[in-house]
Amino acid sequence: MSAPSSPQLVEEDSAPSATTTHKGVSVFPVARVQRIIKADRDVDICSKEATFLISIATEIFIRRLTDEAYTNAKLDKRKHVFYKDLSRAVQQTESLEFLRDAIPTAMPLSSALEARQTKLAQKQTEENMILEGTLQDEDDPETEQEPEPEAEPQDDHDDNQDDAEDQDGHDDDQDHMDQQDDDE
Repeated sequence: MSAPSSPQLVEEDSAPSATTTHKGVSVFPVARVQRIIKADRDVDICSKEATFLISIATEIFIRRLTDEAYTNAKLDKRKHVFYKDLSRAVQQTESLEFLRDAIPTAMPLSSALEARQTKLAQKQTEENMILEGTLQDEDDPETEQEPEPEAEPQDDHDDNQDDAEDQDGHDDDQDHMDQQDDDE
């Protein structure tokens, strides 16, 4: 028996499986995540570490959403996840509540079309009322209120003269009342 001259390398399956996670590796391509981050005008600079953390956080979020949806599919004795499973997960899970506008409850097409027509008709009515000037905002007071009486402009000179008399200790009203008392 001869000993091998060099150590043998055992090749393992290098393809990542869905259940195995490797530390420091994200399933999302870093370049694509960076491009998405740069598309946000509010973000000026994002470090590589922050990009990696955003990628990992996105993975965790998607895993949580799909786990909830898969649980709903299993409750219905199915192996496939449908839209209604995602919608039910969003409606039932408090931490996914922010997605209610993005993943609304499914409804029949006829109901959706009726709701759309109603909304369009309401919008058209409001636009017509605005053009006619008959629509009032709820926050604004009624336009038919009595106008406030206009205050007469006061002369700055008179105000200054009154202030000067007050500083001297003379009060015009008091002088007038004293004069009435003398007349009686």
